[in-house]
Amino acid sequence: MQKQAKIMFSCLLVAAVSITGASVLASKSNVAEYRYYLEKHIEEKLEVAYDSAAAVFRFDDSDYQLFRADSLDRPEEMSTDDYTFLRLTMGETIFQTNEIEKGDFAPAIYIKNSLDEAVVLLKKQNGENKKFTYQKDDTAKLRWKLVEQEAADGEAVKVSAPQSFDAFVQEKLQINCQKVGYASSETDFLSV
Repeated sequence: MQKQAKIMFSCLLVAAVSITGASVLASKSNVAEYRYYLEKHIEEKLEVAYDSAAAVFRFDDSDYQLFRADSLDRPEEMSTDDYTFLRLTMGETIFQTNEIEKGDFAPAIYIKNSLDEAVVLLKKQNGENKKFTYQKDDTAKLRWKLVEQEAADGEAVKVSAPQSFDAFVQEKLQINCQKVGYASSETDFLSV
């Protein structure tokens, strides 16, 4: 009898550990999926903002590569030094002069395929658009110089807030339960 009790207790312990482990694994999966969801949400909103700013200036980006100012990505062919100096020049002319404020979209950096010109488009939260054109100049202090700056009014881009983590998990749970036929309506779910 004691042997059976020990075996039963061991099985319960293994089951409890397995359930806890599955919960932790599911939680990590939810966090990873939520991060992916947030990144996609941000990319979609930035694309709308960038397209809006480009349209205002009638900017043809066909000979350019697009990079986000909040990323360290750069053209493969461009040296790290050239890109660093471009970003430093941008810092002096955009960020340190308060051309960008809290709530504005991350600037779009369009680098010409020839790697000798960069155009930075900035969409402000009030709809105002700014365009900064830089030329590569090895004689300049930071190898790049601002050659043109423009501003134009435009429409504000409406940005919906992303779902909260809890709402994201709840929606995912509802979708998964509906896939397996567990619930027929939202009222069949317990709140998480």
